[in-house]
Amino acid sequence: MHVIVVFPYFKEGQGGLYSFISEFIKAASKRQCKVSVVCAYGYGSDTMPEGVTVYRVPILHSRFLRRVIEYSSFGKHSRLVVKNLLRIDPSAKVLSITFGGAGLKGLPYVHRVSSGPIELEWKMWTQLNVHNPLKLALIRFDFLLQELIERRIVSNTRALLAHTKTLSDSFQQKYGVNVPVHVPC
Repeated sequence: MHVIVVFPYFKEGQGGLYSFISEFIKAASKRQCKVSVVCAYGYGSDTMPEGVTVYRVPILHSRFLRRVIEYSSFGKHSRLVVKNLLRIDPSAKVLSITFGGAGLKGLPYVHRVSSGPIELEWKMWTQLNVHNPLKLALIRFDFLLQELIERRIVSNTRALLAHTKTLSDSFQQKYGVNVPVHVPC
């Protein structure tokens, strides 16, 4: 089996999500799976377990409108790599992590969700009592962009990989998607 992991900012040793990716890759390669990681230049090393190939794609590093510029840049370049890998091995499985699925429309992929929809994170931010109206507006704009990207990713996925049923239910309810869900625990 060939698994293609699409994750923009892959760098080992960065905790949480990065630990999941590293463990997933190691476990898959131990099971004799071929693993391809599609990620951005400038994040981490290419030292991987045997059976793992890293494909680095360029992104435009931006301080302004980062979500729009970086994710669309990563999406465009990663889509080309994934299409080529699927052309070589049509039975490969594509796993999108965080905003890795931003450019995969039209390609079959499973999307991993590790926390609730971005709307829940926005609710946490509103409780921080940010009093500067300009800062609050910029933060809200950033969350609206993330929500648009997340909606597109989730609506184009073939299935969701979620930690809990509650988590998957929240995504299905928020975005009105009816896709299979796999809860590994």
